[in-house]
Amino acid sequence: MKEKEKLIIETAMKLFACKGVISTSVQEIATECGISKGAFYLYFESKEALLLATFHYYYDRIQSRVLEIENEGLNERDSFIKQMQCQFEELAQHKEFIIMHAREHAIPFNQDMAAFIQRMRSEGITFYTSHVFKLYGERITAHVNDIVLLLQGMLNAVMELIIFNKAQLEPARVAAYMVNRLDHLVEGLIQSQEQPLLSNNDLSNMMCSAFPQSPKDMRPILIQQIKHILAKVMEQQDSTHLQVTLKILLDEMEADEPRTPLIEGMLHNLTAIPELRSLQANIGVYYEIKAFAAPVKAVASDPN
Repeated sequence: MKEKEKLIIETAMKLFACKGVISTSVQEIATECGISKGAFYLYFESKEALLLATFHYYYDRIQSRVLEIENEGLNERDSFIKQMQCQFEELAQHKEFIIMHAREHAIPFNQDMAAFIQRMRSEGITFYTSHVFKLYGERITAHVNDIVLLLQGMLNAVMELIIFNKAQLEPARVAAYMVNRLDHLVEGLIQSQEQPLLSNNDLSNMMCSAFPQSPKDMRPILIQQIKHILAKVMEQQDSTHLQVTLKILLDEMEADEPRTPLIEGMLHNLTAIPELRSLQANIGVYYEIKAFAAPVKAVASDPN
């Protein structure tokens, strides 16, 4: 991201938080940045485009911090706690910005925002699924979807408390508390031997529901997901084999006449990567590839 673009986004976030989106003009943003209104439009075609960029910027900032923690060499439990603490800290730091959007209903209702919400939802589920497997292993395979659903419910409740100042909570203590409760949740589900509430298809449907839409509307969102994952894999210089798989998937999904057998072959290559299970399932649903559209046994391996 160019420095001037970053300056405009950060300035807009501050003005939006103080005055609101509706009351903040493009001219005000440009003046605060020390640029002309015309220069503003070199970077963003509209205030709505800028608003979407602020969400991407805020989300990617959190993701970058979480990734840095992943590379600190901590054990899995301490790393997961620190990553949740990071999310709580970022939430508290920018709560005025979040409250403003909730108050003004300023979030634009369009395909780009739908794709962004889908990305957050999908990456959130895969993030927690991966960490749950790393912490508890294959013994939680049957219950992993229920565990992730209940964990996210607890986290959402705590985040609401932080945003709306309903309680003074210390992020480090809350993060450790959440993982301790997760221990109890996992052991309780395993000991109960109760039938799982959610199947893999149920989880895939949750991840596809950013806005009401049919499966055939998912293609642009899936393509954007693949591009985002591929960019991260290339940036981190991860597996060349995974890069090739994602590139072939992307080429086929963007083609006018995609070759379904080739797509199915590439989906097989993703089976050993739990972080990409949701993407694999959603592509399987879209192309009606039964081996992946139906519930599958999760694989608890670490792609790194």
